[in-house]
Amino acid sequence: MGRFSRCAKLQFAICSQHPVRLVLFLCHANQRQHNHSGNRSYRLFLPEGSWYKPGKVNQHILEHEPGHFDITEIHARKFRNALEDYRPGKNIKEDLQKIYQRIETKRDQMQKAYDRETNHSKNVEKEKHWQQKIAGELHKLKHWK
Repeated sequence: MGRFSRCAKLQFAICSQHPVRLVLFLCHANQRQHNHSGNRSYRLFLPEGSWYKPGKVNQHILEHEPGHFDITEIHARKFRNALEDYRPGKNIKEDLQKIYQRIETKRDQMQKAYDRETNHSKNVEKEKHWQQKIAGELHKLKHWK
């Protein structure tokens, strides 16, 4: 993670006996290329740290878990948008930290609401609602893909 200035590791599991685990990172990096400095956000999925237990999962759970990845992507795009709109002031590092923290807080809230409202995939109707909501958000933010 050396090139990333800020990185939040996200692990999703319902409980210690949960049959699925995803490991994601939402990272912010300062880049310097060709005498141009800039900021970039990334979402990373670590398949080697992620797993599921065959026989302990159903199709609903397998369809639910990628929603966490997509929610992280939504917020990575919101972060890119915020960086694009940002105009440097006197406290650039502090400003960027505030932007990151604001978006990270909203990402965390959305992840928790997703699990709470869908009852971790058990509420099929709410799951459909969330899948549509997530797809809509991704579409709205497609410019910052």
